[in-house]
Amino acid sequence: MERKTLDDIYRFYMLDIYRYLYSLCHNHYLAEDLLQETFYRAYLHLEDCRGEKVKPWLFRVAYNAFIDVMRQQKRRNLTT
Repeated sequence: MERKTLDDIYRFYMLDIYRYLYSLCHNHYLAEDLLQETFYRAYLHLEDCRGEKVKPWLFRVAYNAFIDVMRQQKRRNLTT
């Protein structure tokens, strides 16, 4: 997949990914941050999407970003 197509992918899937992330975290601002993190990670790992369908791959990237944030918050709560 070419990097220039990421703009098209962002425009096409952004709302679906945002809704999914919002359903996980129930926080508008966190969902927006996770959306940006999702597409940042997608940009970094476009080569990993070869042969895969884009939408399920993006949802997996989004879920992994959400899990990473939850782990970070859990660690912060344990140390305070």
